[in-house]
Amino acid sequence: MNLIASKLQWIHCPEYEQLLENCPNRKSLEELFCSISRRTPVMAAEETDQIITLIRKHYPDKFQATLKRADEVLHHRFNIHGGGYNYLGKKVDWHLDFKSGRIWKKDFYSSVPLIFWGDYSDAKVPWELSRFHYLIDLAIAYRLSGLKKYLTKYVQLIEDWILENPCPYGINWVNPMEASIRAVNWLASYRIFGDEAFSLSFKTHFFYSLFQHGAFIWNNLEKQGPGISINIYLYDLVGLLVMGRLFDTTTCGAQWYNFAREEIEQEIYAQIGSDGVSYESSLNYHLVLLELFLFAYSFVERSGDSFSLEYKSRLQKSCAVTYYLAKPDQTLPNFGDSGSDRLFCLDDRAERDPRYLWDLAAVLIGLEGFSHPQIRPEYELLWWLGEKAQNRYFDNVVIRPRRQASLYFPISGLAVLRARDSYMSFFANPVRSGVLNGFKHNDLLAIEYSTGGENFVVDSGTYVFTGDPSGRNYFRKTSSHSTLEVDGQEINRFLPKLLFSVRRDAEVKQSEWESNPDHDYISAEHSGYTRLDNPVIVKRSIHFDKQDLIYLMRDDFMGSGKHLMTGNLILDSEVQARIVQNKVIMRRPSGQMAVMIVDSEGWFLEKVPHYVSDCYGVKKESWKIRFSCFDRAPRTCMWGIFGNDSDSEIHEKIARYRQLSENLGWRSGGLNKLTLKRKAERTISRKEIHELFTPKLERLEKEERRRQLSNVETE
Repeated sequence: MNLIASKLQWIHCPEYEQLLENCPNRKSLEELFCSISRRTPVMAAEETDQIITLIRKHYPDKFQATLKRADEVLHHRFNIHGGGYNYLGKKVDWHLDFKSGRIWKKDFYSSVPLIFWGDYSDAKVPWELSRFHYLIDLAIAYRLSGLKKYLTKYVQLIEDWILENPCPYGINWVNPMEASIRAVNWLASYRIFGDEAFSLSFKTHFFYSLFQHGAFIWNNLEKQGPGISINIYLYDLVGLLVMGRLFDTTTCGAQWYNFAREEIEQEIYAQIGSDGVSYESSLNYHLVLLELFLFAYSFVERSGDSFSLEYKSRLQKSCAVTYYLAKPDQTLPNFGDSGSDRLFCLDDRAERDPRYLWDLAAVLIGLEGFSHPQIRPEYELLWWLGEKAQNRYFDNVVIRPRRQASLYFPISGLAVLRARDSYMSFFANPVRSGVLNGFKHNDLLAIEYSTGGENFVVDSGTYVFTGDPSGRNYFRKTSSHSTLEVDGQEINRFLPKLLFSVRRDAEVKQSEWESNPDHDYISAEHSGYTRLDNPVIVKRSIHFDKQDLIYLMRDDFMGSGKHLMTGNLILDSEVQARIVQNKVIMRRPSGQMAVMIVDSEGWFLEKVPHYVSDCYGVKKESWKIRFSCFDRAPRTCMWGIFGNDSDSEIHEKIARYRQLSENLGWRSGGLNKLTLKRKAERTISRKEIHELFTPKLERLEKEERRRQLSNVETE
């Protein structure tokens, strides 16, 4: 057998065929399929009757929503990437991007192109359709209503997909991550329907295709290389884990399971740092990782196996991170890329809502108090873990709720400054060396801001990947983030036609963090603009007064030469804003208000049309507030932002803001001048910059003064 034939023998799956040959009659074949499916605890399917009873009693809203989504599927209306329901015709074309009209050919998977420059086609559209998240809605609707039409549609869709997507041909076999999501959702929905609902003929083809999915994943694992781990590989491993358990009576199935189990144990340390934050510069993908690691933990435990205590500890820390980062509306900031990816979609949940993961973590790994007390746990908990999970939920969650407090994550460069209903997140996560940075945006020193429990300043989001290259770059560029810009340049330069890569131009220096009951303070700077002929270092400092709930902002442009120095604030799509002299009055439909005041002379305020995207494939009209100055560096812009209940309160808050800035000494502070010139695109080291801005003698004098003051206070 030649190499190619050996590599592709999994297309015909001889081990699966051997399984069938070992069953002498119809009864033994039925028993085989029943046995292998029930050994695979994808969800709490064995408790479906009890779960359905609980849904009827405690989740009537979910009952109706599930039936509504299932009925849309019956009529081939699908909600792909949040764009609303679209009718895909009497017969679904699984290779069609209905948004652009592109139909992919059924070529051998390694020859299928993903990008067609200029036609706005997006492979994620047929991929999303072929993930089959909606099959679980059909299964639950069938068990809720007893109507056979949901079962008939389930069988029809899967049989049609298998017929139209022979392994491994076409766009839906290009990516093992997609095969993993599809296979897990097929099996989860099958278990909810129950073995007895299906014919022997369907089961034969169904499990054959699942075996092909497992073999395909095994032969195409997306391991990037030593020291390089991304969430795509974790999807592969989770799919392989489930398929391995499903077919663990075969040699290859046992091999898949054992390999995936060991790799997932290692990946939690490779993909989540010691401070609990994902390495991928994306809080959206942080949630993806949590869902996958929690699912793997649950699946392995229910299979009679286990992960190490260290795995559990790292997972607990990572879940706790999302609790502290969550905004007052209980969603995470939109920093970094998002593909709107999830393993399961059991509910109409906001893109970055982590609450169901908190409930799962409370029951699965004993994460006590990291959720808000509520009468009922999140809906997903029932389907993941069954009826008994509710009792454990109340034991672990409601009794000891923790306070969401200000926190700083030094390894990841994330900080949260909060008190009562005021919230600001700060992001200074650099492009890292030795790892892929394909999901990185130019959002160094960016912020998100909420007050009164509502969002005002947000991140622009992602919009799309390959479907619109210029659109992708629009959403990841510097001016699309609430950060600082010099001469219209990017913090990290983009590489032509490489939509998942940026240069490593900027180094970040985390300078200071302080938090106490009275105030929070953070400052950071980066060197992204030191490559200019007249180099500039930008620094952002934030002082949060917790009594008056005022954020005092100081943006320093430290350098030489004449530059266009700019700051941007991206407003939520529902925020209306008007500029009055040096103030921006922002208001939401609820009436909640916020005010930004620019308190430095020479800075020009303007309101610019902008777009934001809160989920993949969707963009909304919004506004961007831009404050800019064309002058010689160094320059400083001092500004503040705060919430207020009425127009009359604005003047009081402004007076208090100015008093606070005077007390800090910010209004009279000076700047050092940077006089370096560019030399062959050389990036100035942090050490050189530090020595330039902090002369040794001056530093020693400051330290001596601190010692003297400390001695006086002690005496």
